[in-house]
Amino acid sequence: MKPLVIPKKYQRIGLKVFCSKCNRQVSKSCGETKKGINSCQNTDKHSFKAVVHIPMSGHKRRTRLLQSREVDEAVKEMAEYTKELKEADYQPSYIINKFRKENLLVELCKDYIDFIEGINTPEHLKRNRNEQHKKEIVRVLLRFNTSLKRKGYNLETLIIDRINDAEVGVFHNYLIQDLKLGRATYNRYIIVLRGFYKWLKAHKGKELIDPFSKIELRKPKTTQKIITNEEFKALISVVNKKNGKTEGESEKRNRYKPYLVNGFKLGLYSGCRREELARLKWNNIIELEKGVEVIKISNLKVNRIMTGEDTGEYQRYIPMTKSLKLFLISVGYDNKKGKDEYILEREEGVNLQYFMDSLSRGFAHYFKQVSDRGLHFKDLRKTYITRMTEQLGTSAKVFTGHTNDEVLKSHYIASEYTAAKLNDLDLFRN
Repeated sequence: MKPLVIPKKYQRIGLKVFCSKCNRQVSKSCGETKKGINSCQNTDKHSFKAVVHIPMSGHKRRTRLLQSREVDEAVKEMAEYTKELKEADYQPSYIINKFRKENLLVELCKDYIDFIEGINTPEHLKRNRNEQHKKEIVRVLLRFNTSLKRKGYNLETLIIDRINDAEVGVFHNYLIQDLKLGRATYNRYIIVLRGFYKWLKAHKGKELIDPFSKIELRKPKTTQKIITNEEFKALISVVNKKNGKTEGESEKRNRYKPYLVNGFKLGLYSGCRREELARLKWNNIIELEKGVEVIKISNLKVNRIMTGEDTGEYQRYIPMTKSLKLFLISVGYDNKKGKDEYILEREEGVNLQYFMDSLSRGFAHYFKQVSDRGLHFKDLRKTYITRMTEQLGTSAKVFTGHTNDEVLKSHYIASEYTAAKLNDLDLFRN
């Protein structure tokens, strides 16, 4: 690593080089060996240092180690530091730090996470977000800070105003080169940070230009995959405890769960997302008229966006297709219809997120044993939507949960009876 050198044009502004190894200021010679600075073996310990004279104080001054190893960036940091000192009337560092705390990137990230978690958040601003989404927000913010720290930024002094194209570039390279994220995951990370900047403006009153808004999201390479009848039958046949064995990095695991087969079938025949499946109960089955049934569930996604709650006026109707009805009969429809019990039985007290994850991981584990196509649990829903679209065309979107507010309202009543027309649909024709 090259030693830090201050060009002549910056030598009179108070910019210095400090060595944390020698604990002293250095310039042309190494503080430890007294030899030329180019022979110094501790250049990684060098930092630019801002030395600011306090006006009308004799020889008093304030100092700060700067983050950047690029001299032009260090000069900008020094200018910001000088501005802060003036605004804080050149007070001691602990007062300045208090003054600056509300602008620190790391502190604002903590505040945003608290907001997402509903901590110190006004009731009317709280939203019911699933745990997976909250964990991803935490992970993205942590990795953003990590990428900067690895490049030598001091997170204890890095203020939000300093985040610009250079810092976004550091994060971009970290995601692509170090983490090797796929296009879809990369896009989600950038969207999370755009959300962070929207929150800064709406809830912190910070008029900042979002540097992440300049990124053109990477178009994912996606191929719509659906599971075939033969693959699905093969999948069901291998789901047992013996085939569930797998070795993790630190312990042996078994992916088998008694509810997996029924979970896979219900996922295919209903087109529900994992959380919807986990919440489905027998009393969700309603009869519109004699012999005409549908499954009525809360549209979790839309209700959470509109009200922050799991329940609300937005409902979704799942057609009682022939495939679905036969499945429900096989798991106790005649005796359980109308009861406040889960359709997918599980042990009492099983965590919702654990239940959902076990469906995904179980599917991936067992599907590898019947095919190398790399399908995932969510592809059951894609299969359902594909088959429904074959029957209904664009009207199928009424049952997928992808509609916006206007479309949902315009189909609210009609969707009940459109669903009833699908009673004879068999998802896989034999």
